[in-house]
Amino acid sequence: MTLTGNPTGLYVGGSADVTIVVSEVTALTIPTAAVQQESGQTYVTVVKDGVQTKTNVTVGRTFGIRTEVTKGLAEGDEVVVPSQSVATGNSSRFPGGGRSGFPSGARPSGFGGPGGAPSGIPTDLPTSQGS
Repeated sequence: MTLTGNPTGLYVGGSADVTIVVSEVTALTIPTAAVQQESGQTYVTVVKDGVQTKTNVTVGRTFGIRTEVTKGLAEGDEVVVPSQSVATGNSSRFPGGGRSGFPSGARPSGFGGPGGAPSGIPTDLPTSQGS
């Protein structure tokens, strides 16, 4: 980038903090784990009034643990995220992501071990007993 003219407040040898925005998008995102495929159809399970329903969706870009939904959901829809132990039938429900210029809900790398705990950290630590 080249500065031209005589901008005020800039001096030789000075420093600056800058932010360069290449593009910005407002998008509806949901947890990537909520996105399922069956018979060539992409769907999520939506919960409305306590009833779970498979809802076909069109997805856009994926940002790790968040996926953009371009068709089939509205902001505020509650989606089911199947748990890692599918055999138990457990699942988690999350409101259908927010709208943001950035992927939301990101976790630091290394997370995603049992029960969502950081990998390598035990989830069954003993509790202390008072006397």
